Amino acid sequence: MKKLVLAVAVIAAALTLSGCAKKYTPWENTLEDAKTIASKEGKNLFVVFSGRGWDGMSDAFFNNVASTEKFQNEVGQKYILVDYDLSMDTRNAVSIDPKTATSAEKKAYSQALKVYEKQVADTSKYGVKSYPEFYLLSSEGYVLSAFVFNDNIADPELFFEEFKRYDETADVMKNLLTDIKVSSGKEKAAAIDTFYNATETRFRNVISNLAEDYISLDKKNELGKTGFYENELLFKKAMETLYNGDYSKALKMFTDGTGCKNLTDEEKDQNLVNAVTLMLQDESLSLEEQVKMLEDVVEKNPDSRYAEDFVKTINRSKEYLKAMAAMNSAEAEGEN
Repeated sequence: MKKLVLAVAVIAAALTLSGCAKKYTPWENTLEDAKTIASKEGKNLFVVFSGRGWDGMSDAFFNNVASTEKFQNEVGQKYILVDYDLSMDTRNAVSIDPKTATSAEKKAYSQALKVYEKQVADTSKYGVKSYPEFYLLSSEGYVLSAFVFNDNIADPELFFEEFKRYDETADVMKNLLTDIKVSSGKEKAAAIDTFYNATETRFRNVISNLAEDYISLDKKNELGKTGFYENELLFKKAMETLYNGDYSKALKMFTDGTGCKNLTDEEKDQNLVNAVTLMLQDESLSLEEQVKMLEDVVEKNPDSRYAEDFVKTINRSKEYLKAMAAMNSAEAEGEN
């Protein structure tokens, strides 16, 4: 742990010295701090989810690209830089022996642990799948653009050529976000809808608050999209419930969601499909219980385009259960 304390001091000193000599923009290591700075300075965030020392490319980026004056001038001056280093060194550093650790080591450990836990949580939140991944975020944390570099990450020229395209996309998204901030009422709802649909589906969980805002702005569904946003929030909450292992509750959320008056028939059907999918994946349910739940789904949604298929499944399942019961009965009689 002494190495951790020393490393923190060395890194801090290095940043200070390099900042004085070349005026390099320092790298933040938590989104919480970076978003605060970005909000004050009116900037976006350039976030790197890296794995230095083991992913084979993060070191190349920091050594060959991030260390250049061109990067500092074109990226560092426009964005708040954030480095989420999820390397093995970072993981191994967040550990001490509580029996032998000094007060200073325990304090350093506590600070390092908080940073690491925030990084892990944000990595999961943004759905990072590989390292390094680069995200251009607004000061609110909304994804304006995201990309992954492969072999060209070690070549500054190729990096900036590729980055320019994503930077331009981020500028477009930032303008759409500005439209939301300067408008009100139904106009704001329409601006939210434009930004929401321009956001990649995999990142919409990060902007669920905008879905809530849309619903509050168009409660009577005058723009015809309120049901869509109600369904988006329903799906997010159901997935969170499922992630916590509660299949039954998530299933009920989807089946209850089919009754939302603002949903289109297609959206209701999608909830039915999600509910049935969850039901079939829940290994704790017996076939009898699954049949009963499916019957309830059909009873509540008789006009669904899937109702006929569900009924066929129910009938086949009942035939199977009847056959199994007859076979078990015959085996029991044979034993007697």
